[in-house]
Amino acid sequence: MRHWRCKVCGHIFRGTEPPNACPHCNAPQYKFHTIIDENEHAHINTSHKISHSEKVEIQPFFGNFDHLAPYMYTIPVGEKLHIHNHPIEELFYVIKGSVKFSIGDHIFIAQSGDALQAKKDVTHSIENCGDEPAIVLAVKGSKQLL
Repeated sequence: MRHWRCKVCGHIFRGTEPPNACPHCNAPQYKFHTIIDENEHAHINTSHKISHSEKVEIQPFFGNFDHLAPYMYTIPVGEKLHIHNHPIEELFYVIKGSVKFSIGDHIFIAQSGDALQAKKDVTHSIENCGDEPAIVLAVKGSKQLL
């Protein structure tokens, strides 16, 4: 049995061949690569995951967890990730900046060092309300596949 990693979301799949589509993010089969070393990407410098573009970018952080999916969000000034929900829980940690979170019926203004949680199926959105690009680490629980 081999281990396959989705290049989009970091999901690990075990099998003789990669799946037709990622069960976590629905990326196509060609986005999977074989994991040769289980310690692959054991250390990542945060600066390698921070974007300097003028649009929101979301990148897998480590991506080698069985039931966690960490992402680094880079949110330019004034940009927003629109309201959505997931069938999984999500934890947010603000690394840099000032961010407005709408979680369910609540509004939170979070600063560097603050953490927030969105329970599964609860709508949420994220907006940079500061005067510098915001950096947010998001850790999503993944659906355990039986």
